[in-house]
Amino acid sequence: MKTPAHCVGRNRNSTPESRMNSVGQLEAHFSDAVNLLKEYGIYQRLQDEIRYLVKYFDQAYFLDLVTQNLVDDIRGVFYSFCNRELKEIYHQLKADPSRPLGSVMNQKSINIEIFRSCALNVRYQVSGLMRMDATHNLLFKSSFFQFILQKLNMEIQQIYRELTNHYKAYFRKQYLQEIQNNNQISLACIEKKEAQFDRSFLTPVRRLELLHRCIRFVQQLFRLQLKRAIQDQVTVIFQANQEKIRRALDYFLEDLKKDFIKTMERQMRSGKDYAWIQRGFHLFLSSERFETHLQTIISRALKTIQRETPAA
Repeated sequence: MKTPAHCVGRNRNSTPESRMNSVGQLEAHFSDAVNLLKEYGIYQRLQDEIRYLVKYFDQAYFLDLVTQNLVDDIRGVFYSFCNRELKEIYHQLKADPSRPLGSVMNQKSINIEIFRSCALNVRYQVSGLMRMDATHNLLFKSSFFQFILQKLNMEIQQIYRELTNHYKAYFRKQYLQEIQNNNQISLACIEKKEAQFDRSFLTPVRRLELLHRCIRFVQQLFRLQLKRAIQDQVTVIFQANQEKIRRALDYFLEDLKKDFIKTMERQMRSGKDYAWIQRGFHLFLSSERFETHLQTIISRALKTIQRETPAA
């Protein structure tokens, strides 16, 4: 469950690379990996392939992601509302039973107000969408990436064979040197051992590390281009239709907030304590019924807005 107060929170897998916002920044950070991919003769095609894969991001699937993102946010908002502000309203009414219900209906909810200010923010929406498992698990078909994987596996096998051979040669040589040196040591001897260790183990391991950096670069490049594709679609929907979306959200949030207050007040008048009422709201918020209802309302609104949005 997301906390709506963190309007521009970091990605759950946030790293210095994942916060880079341009291909140039990634290339500079992974210059050794880029050079290796260029040596393979696949770097430009890799760039083109990723751009092609994310260019035609399915709009229907995109709207499903946005819908689920908003559903998760609204659920989180109302969990917080029940745990804090609705509880305070309960105690206000409990302390003053004659107080009119209308006097608390329009009290501001901090969490709802924060969500209102964040919901139409493109950066916030993109950040939320990029954190979703559905985005991370989105499938793209590419024979070119299968080719890259096969090439990578061949390199790993070659390095493994080298390490195996070097391991045998290294320890065979150590055994012979121990016999010849007769427990004598010198600075030259230590330096020679260090050079042998470097040639036998560190050089192949550095190659493995470079392959890992290639994988990391491809992952970050794909993430960056996917994020741009999502941002383009979020911008079209949210920036072009801010007022329509704001009105729809305001109406729904206020209506739901008042329903919660009315329900709480009825239960309070019937003698229920707040812990009992809170459990009931938590069950409702986690229910499939609530999720389906919320998905239907948001999805219909977004699809209607999308149809009315002029093509870019």
